[in-house]
Amino acid sequence: MNLKSWSYYIQLRAYDESGNIKEDSALYIVGLPITDDVMKAVEMECYAQNYIPQEFAIAYGKAYAIGTDIDIKNLSDYKLNAYDKETDLYIFNENVNFHEGLEQVFRILLEQSFKDFEPSKVEPVIDVGIPPIETLREVFDKVMVDYLK
Repeated sequence: MNLKSWSYYIQLRAYDESGNIKEDSALYIVGLPITDDVMKAVEMECYAQNYIPQEFAIAYGKAYAIGTDIDIKNLSDYKLNAYDKETDLYIFNENVNFHEGLEQVFRILLEQSFKDFEPSKVEPVIDVGIPPIETLREVFDKVMVDYLK
């Protein structure tokens, strides 16, 4: 099976009551299996061998891996299967879609990186290399509702 990938740099910035700031980030890698259906859906199919538009990664992509300096505990809590020492990546379970994978990236940053920091405000950093802002905000807002419970 032919596979393409998209990589996203996901970064959160947290502020505490004293005005201290803490930031952490992760590389989110999405695998996109190139099937006949995906090829036909690309407007200019001749380009699909070399380039797949980002919206296809979001619609059809599967969470592949996370790259982070965080030593993630309890991999199964985050739909992760294993840590690959050669690539220094945490590998997702099979069939985790784009949105579910992004949720897990946010959860890891919030629960693992900010666990000893009591943020009064947390926000995603908007920069080059992120998913579309609407998608980023939608998933982040969903995760924050659960995080604040």
